[in-house]
Amino acid sequence: MSIAQQLAPHLPYLRRYARALTGSQSSGDAYVVSVLEALLEDSSIFERDLPSRVALYKAFDRIWGSVRVNHQPSDAGDANDPARRIEALTPRSRCAFLLLAMERIDEQETAHILGVDIPQVRRLIEEAGREIADQIATNVLIIEDEPLIAMDLEGIVEQLGHRVVGIARTHREALELARNQDIGLILADI
Repeated sequence: MSIAQQLAPHLPYLRRYARALTGSQSSGDAYVVSVLEALLEDSSIFERDLPSRVALYKAFDRIWGSVRVNHQPSDAGDANDPARRIEALTPRSRCAFLLLAMERIDEQETAHILGVDIPQVRRLIEEAGREIADQIATNVLIIEDEPLIAMDLEGIVEQLGHRVVGIARTHREALELARNQDIGLILADI
């Protein structure tokens, strides 16, 4: 089977990965084209001893990694725009996260693609998890008149990485706290 026949079923998925990695379809497609051109020029970059999907993604990673700017964290623009948040992840953790979570490539194959060992893949995923948690952390106002329940809620919210900016027992207290804080979430006992 030719390389082209081996790659054809994987190209739509590589395009999806490239778009998510780069932040735009046109940029992602440019990298995919570069990989295909590189494979035409030098087929040795396609490692035939690996499954074809892994070999293709590994060739893509080599091309993508050869561009110096791809080693720098991105200025993703509006951090509140969910469509741009993935771009704010550091480059290697973004690659590992997308390969595992979006492409459903297992840890062993991800390690091959990225040229690292499995413990490093796990560290990259942990880093991505921390970066994602930092992005979605928000200020929380709790409105609860039962002190034990309020304390439990406060502990849960803080364990999830959010900041409790206040606990109000009454409607009036809640309004006063809300006037002085930038609040992203309100947990209210109705």
